[in-house]
Amino acid sequence: MKVDFFFRILKYSGVPIFLLGSLAMGLVSCVDHARKEQENAMEQHIDSLYRLGISKIYTNPDSIRVLSNTIFQLATDHDRPRWRAKSLSMLGQAQLVQNNYAMALNYYYQALNIAIEHEDQQMLELIAEFYHRIGTISLMVGDYKEALENFLRAKAYYERQNKLEQNASVTLHIGSVYRNLENFERAMNYFNEAHDAFMYLNDVNG
Repeated sequence: MKVDFFFRILKYSGVPIFLLGSLAMGLVSCVDHARKEQENAMEQHIDSLYRLGISKIYTNPDSIRVLSNTIFQLATDHDRPRWRAKSLSMLGQAQLVQNNYAMALNYYYQALNIAIEHEDQQMLELIAEFYHRIGTISLMVGDYKEALENFLRAKAYYERQNKLEQNASVTLHIGSVYRNLENFERAMNYFNEAHDAFMYLNDVNG
């Protein structure tokens, strides 16, 4: 609307017609640049709030709710589903620190659902992470079936992204689940796979 109004003013201002297009396009470029700067500033603001929250998880986990709600609202208002998911996962971490396993799982499942709903290349890493964390909490509370299902899903996502270190870690956890289920043959297979992966990573990383 603003560009159209500007164009009509120029049309009757005596400016040569061949310049009108260039001037209008220049205005569009300026508007786009300003919008991108605003988006970048908002991204940095949300990121700083998230980092602040993460820094307080172990020292003041009760304060996380306010920060998480602020991030969630900003992310909703500015259409950033990735940050909505991360704000909920931060609440999950805070609950886990306080040994509120059921609440932690609840928040991680909410975060996972958002990530899956908006799955793209950027969300793949979060989806794998959330499956991994849900599996870890389920293992801690002795729900081995749930732990195994989530670890296997995390492993599949890590493999899609070629995340070697994370894949080795979740493979080790899968072995732990099978050991607890007394399926020692499968447990040893996964332990060996994890061992080989860590040895490879050690060689690559020096």
